Amino acid sequence: MRLDSLKSYPSVKVGSAAATACWGNVRAFVTRSNAAVRPRTVPHEALSDSRASTHRFENARPQIRLRVMKRKYFWFGALLTMVSTMFSQERSPSTTPADFDAIIKDGTVYDGIGAEPKQADVAIRADRIVGIGDFKAAKAKTMINAKGLAVAPGFINMLSWSTVSLIQDGRSQSEIRQGVTTEIMGEGESMGPVNDRVREHMVRQQIDVKYDIKWNTLAEYLQYLEKRGVRDRIRR
Repeated sequence: MRLDSLKSYPSVKVGSAAATACWGNVRAFVTRSNAAVRPRTVPHEALSDSRASTHRFENARPQIRLRVMKRKYFWFGALLTMVSTMFSQERSPSTTPADFDAIIKDGTVYDGIGAEPKQADVAIRADRIVGIGDFKAAKAKTMINAKGLAVAPGFINMLSWSTVSLIQDGRSQSEIRQGVTTEIMGEGESMGPVNDRVREHMVRQQIDVKYDIKWNTLAEYLQYLEKRGVRDRIRR
C-alpha cells in the first residue's frame, strides 16, 4: 500500500478510537501484502537433493564423452589396421627363407603376351611362378643368375615327333634344352588305337628304340608315358 493512498481516508483526530482502528487496518493490510510477496522457503533436504542431482548429471557428462571417444577410436584403429595390412601386402612380397624354392635373378623377362622385355627376377614355388619383380632381398633354396639371358614361358612344339623318344628318355632333353615345355603329337601317325595287327607292324618298324606295346588306346599310351615319367606336358 502506498502512503499517498492514506489521503483517501477521512481526517481523524490523533489518539482517538477511530484513528487507532484506522492504523490497525493499515498494519494488517501491509502485513498481508508482505506475506504475499515474501519468497517461498525451500526445505534444505529438497535443495540438497537438487544439488546432488545436478552434481551427478555434471559428473556423468565426461563419462558419456569418454564412451563416445572410445567408440570412435576403436573404429578408427580397426580401419587403420586394415589399411596397413593392405599396403603391407602390396608393397613387397614376403622375404622369409621358406618363401621360394628358386629365384631366377637379373634375366630379361619376355612375358609371352607381346609386352616389351624387362629386366626382373622370377620367383618360383614348387612348380609355379609366384612373382615377377625385384626380389633382391629375398632368399630361396636355389638362386639362378640369368644376367644377359632371356627368361620366357616355355615354348610349344605344335608338331612333335617325340612319341618314341619319350619312351626312351622321359626327360626330353632334346626339347627341354631348346625351351620346349609342351608337345602336341598325332601328326602323321598315332600311338593309338592299336589292335594285334597294328601292334605287330609297329614292332617291326622299331629301329634304335625297342619297347613293348602294352596299350590299346591313345589314352592308355599317354598314361603309359606318365607312369614311366615325362618332364614335358603332352597334348594330343
